[in-house]
Amino acid sequence: MLIAGVTISISYSSFRIINGQFKQYKDRCHRNYELVLFNKFMMKDFTNALRIIRKPHGYICQFSDKAIEYEFEDSFILIKSNLIDTLKLKIQDP
Repeated sequence: MLIAGVTISISYSSFRIINGQFKQYKDRCHRNYELVLFNKFMMKDFTNALRIIRKPHGYICQFSDKAIEYEFEDSFILIKSNLIDTLKLKIQDP
């Protein structure tokens, strides 16, 4: 009985540790994905824009047929175009 209790507690503890590590890995991958996605959108818009206008809290990329506005807030970035998209990225000063 004692051996079974020790075996079950070791199994549960190792499962909890592995599950915690997997959750940290998943969260880190999601943050990196959001950052890569933001970089991809912004680079594409900056490269193809006819004119880029600086605002106090963001940028406006003007194209011949539309304008895309980037607004930087403390905990998210808002991308306004025909559709509005929000990326939850924490903005920090360098």
